[in-house]
Amino acid sequence: MSKKRRIANREVKLIGREKGKEEIPLLTSESGTLKQLEDENRTLKGLIEQKETEMREQKDSFQRKLAESENSKRLMKKETESTVENNSARLFREILLVVDNFDRAIESASKTNDRERIVEGIKMIDKQFHHTFEKLGVTKFSSKGEKFDPSRHEAISVVYNPALKDGEVVEEHQRGYMFNGKVLRPAKVIVNKAENESKEETND
Repeated sequence: MSKKRRIANREVKLIGREKGKEEIPLLTSESGTLKQLEDENRTLKGLIEQKETEMREQKDSFQRKLAESENSKRLMKKETESTVENNSARLFREILLVVDNFDRAIESASKTNDRERIVEGIKMIDKQFHHTFEKLGVTKFSSKGEKFDPSRHEAISVVYNPALKDGEVVEEHQRGYMFNGKVLRPAKVIVNKAENESKEETND
């Protein structure tokens, strides 16, 4: 083999070695990039699974709270209905005691002509009735002689008496009642006017 040929072969081998050396880092770099992508992919999958777990937990928590809220509403409604029913039963029991006395008074009145005894029996029942009302929070109020108050009184008529105060309640036609400090029913009253407006117009 000639000298020139041997030199050419060495150069080819050297070139091959250099190419081999260059290819190894390149492959190593690509492997590193691929591994990094796989790691990132696993991380993203883990985050997605974590978020999905959190969403399921939040959904379950919301459904539990919704069920608890519905149960609370049903329980509150049931308790309210029970309270109303108990209060109504208490009211009726108290009134029935008065009704019993009315029945006795009617039976007694049919057996006697003693007017005073009948009237006295009715007065006792009326007293019992108002005592029962007071136990339930209902109280009567007096209006005669008081100054007319539109929040407590309903004027059904007017009289003109200069001897009385203007706006004074002269007569109570129907008694007024309060319930727990509030007007349950206003009293129907007759109110005084100190001067007759029709006479004033005539004088003018």
